[in-house]
Amino acid sequence: MGGAAVDVCAYGSRWSSEILFVPRERLRSVVADESFSVASPLPVYRRWVIEAWAVFAAIRGGVFESLRRPRTLDALALEEGYESSALRSLVRGLQACGHLQVDDRGIYRLSESASRFFLRESEFFVGDALSFLRTTPKYEEYPTILREGGAVGLTTEQWAYVTRGSATYTRSAVATLVRCYPELWRRESVRVLDVGCGQGTYLVELARALPGMVGLGIDPTARVADEARANVASLGSRVRVEEATLASISETFDVVLINQVFHVVGVEVAREMLVQARSRLIPGGHIFVQEIVTQESDPGSTLFGFNMRMLFENGTVFDLEELKRIVTNADFLDVRAHMVGGPTPGLVYVAGRVAVP
Repeated sequence: MGGAAVDVCAYGSRWSSEILFVPRERLRSVVADESFSVASPLPVYRRWVIEAWAVFAAIRGGVFESLRRPRTLDALALEEGYESSALRSLVRGLQACGHLQVDDRGIYRLSESASRFFLRESEFFVGDALSFLRTTPKYEEYPTILREGGAVGLTTEQWAYVTRGSATYTRSAVATLVRCYPELWRRESVRVLDVGCGQGTYLVELARALPGMVGLGIDPTARVADEARANVASLGSRVRVEEATLASISETFDVVLINQVFHVVGVEVAREMLVQARSRLIPGGHIFVQEIVTQESDPGSTLFGFNMRMLFENGTVFDLEELKRIVTNADFLDVRAHMVGGPTPGLVYVAGRVAVP
């Protein structure tokens, strides 16, 4: 189905722009069918979930990468060492969903959308974001949360996959910042603080794009900080990582980044962090807060809040005006929003600056 835009809601994420699940026109035709009005929606729900798992399996198993060179199923199994029946079931399912194409000779090749979204070297690669599938069993615990409160949390392994998933947006996010604030990044030296730096991917991408960038990444979790430190090691003294919080550092910066932290910590902690961030910025310094915000046309963006509340006791989702208001109330000026684009609709940077005396 290469080239066909689609809508989907799965575990709080909306997949669109030529990718995954039911094309709009096909969904409309199904809904318009009189028989569907009295039929169970289960087949549609089941298809969405199974398709996501199939894509996940194909990415992790290297199938999309292998089909950069079009081949028959037999050749693919023989040359890449796949078990024939397992490969056939997966590939036929992916072809039925439009992610692969097959010609009259039985030669399979990637669709346009698969090349764009499922190859790791693409700037629109979404494979790491499929880590949401690893939290599937946790949804069974939500009825208990409804009655008793609390949250299910994430294991160390699941946290690692979630932070890798967040890195999916790095290239498009950094491109947005550079495009919208060119005068800031043209400076000879720009000191950047990345709060909750995760894998350190934003610092790496900024350093590659901006020769004058000097960065500090902080994360309160030792394991995460250690992993980020290893990832930025090749940048030498330009970038360092510390196990720390905003309240524990004393340096000042030109830029503070807070990428997808607020939906985990909740509104009250977000307000406190903004006050702390402002104190770490020089006069005229900039803050950039990245979040996935609700959109009226996208129920999936609102369901993202359900997903976050399941995982974290203060988990939530913001609408854009609410997020802008929180940043403004922390005494930042010129607060504005910049849509990031890339693989996730609703991803936005809310930006502001500190007053100059």
